[in-house]
Amino acid sequence: MGDSLYCDDCGFEVMVTKECDESCKKEGCCDVEELMCCGKPMALKQHARCYEMKKGDFLVCDDCGFKVEVVEECDQHCRKEGCCEVTEMMCCGKIMKLIRKEV
Repeated sequence: MGDSLYCDDCGFEVMVTKECDESCKKEGCCDVEELMCCGKPMALKQHARCYEMKKGDFLVCDDCGFKVEVVEECDQHCRKEGCCEVTEMMCCGKIMKLIRKEV
């Protein structure tokens, strides 16, 4: 989880809060390839920007198990410089997986 879909045109964004268990696959809903907004398919954004991560969230490397915890939230003071647009925290040559804090 932590994945979201967003619209490049209007900025609308929805976050995945429960992963599909494919229990309805036989009904055909799992074959839907794209969700639409503003007449176009929404894009998948799999990784959060620094200001979207909250205290207590983790980034984990699936390969080696390296794990970091967000201990202080981004205040976006440097957003205009572009650093807040980084979405790929890397380890072992792969993007680290975002694990949201349990609520």
